[in-house]
Amino acid sequence: MDSQERVLRFAQRFVECFGGVTEREGQALKVLLPSQLAQSLELPEETAFGEGQMPLPLGSPVLDRMIHAATASPPVVFGQISTEYLKKAGFAQILLRDFSFPNSRVSLGQTADTRTTYLLLYAHYTALSDERKEGQVQVAVQEKTGAVVEGFEDNWIWFPCTFFDPDNVPAHFPKDISSAVQAGLIRAKALALQDLADFIESMHRRLRRDVRHTREYYQALEKEMTAGLNHPTLGEAQKAERLTKIRALPDEAARKIEDLQRKYEIRLTVRPSGAIRLLVGVVQAMVTVQHRQWQRMVSLFWNPVTRAFDPLVCESCGASMHTVYCRAEDGRIALCCRDCG
Repeated sequence: MDSQERVLRFAQRFVECFGGVTEREGQALKVLLPSQLAQSLELPEETAFGEGQMPLPLGSPVLDRMIHAATASPPVVFGQISTEYLKKAGFAQILLRDFSFPNSRVSLGQTADTRTTYLLLYAHYTALSDERKEGQVQVAVQEKTGAVVEGFEDNWIWFPCTFFDPDNVPAHFPKDISSAVQAGLIRAKALALQDLADFIESMHRRLRRDVRHTREYYQALEKEMTAGLNHPTLGEAQKAERLTKIRALPDEAARKIEDLQRKYEIRLTVRPSGAIRLLVGVVQAMVTVQHRQWQRMVSLFWNPVTRAFDPLVCESCGASMHTVYCRAEDGRIALCCRDCG
């Protein structure tokens, strides 16, 4: 397959994915573009590419605009994990293992098999300072609750997985997963900072070194210029000029140090680079939480991939948690993390 045929096939898939209509005629491709797509590509809605029509050579502006539009949003695929076995008993012990409720009592109620969805978010990070450092991290989040599920991102690959055709995705997947994405990005930033620990320490070490050298330089310069004031050939006007320069040295040193701080400042950006959304069979357990005179039912999800309950989410700050503090709020129980409880 030559390069032009690859380009035409890409253009055909691109137009169809964005809601357009295509028709191949030999080495030509006729397309009918949605108005918004036509506007972004700077093309008429009815266009033809290929032999005898508009050329699409590699590096052409139209092809570049197609590639930019195709890669502007992170790719997302949908799949379903198959599990041979869902736990049937022993959840009371797992509840005590996975959670602690320091200021309340909990009791396990009914359990039932169900299905829920997980977002496996891939995030790319870039750290800019005097040097550049890049990398990628993975985070798993339960889409319904927004809880970060540690270990899922490493273990899901050991389970059989079937991927869905984009036009045949089950209705189990929620349309709005903004809270799950936000939770994933917050966790991704924390993981990126862990990965960058050596890089950050290196930049801090170089900053401390350069600041120390700068201070030593200006201290030596001030000492030298002060000693020169006693030179017999130095006139009064020259002494006054030198004194002015000596008095300005601390401010000049401070400006140099500020420049160094800007030079070694670390600017971190984290953005989604792709995602896998997975439908997983789980066990839903109903738990009664009692705090003082109030009671509340809470749903927990036993995850066969991690073989543990998914964390709960703090109802104040949104952090995932295994230690749950209860707080009375308007006649009901609020579930909070240690900092918010």
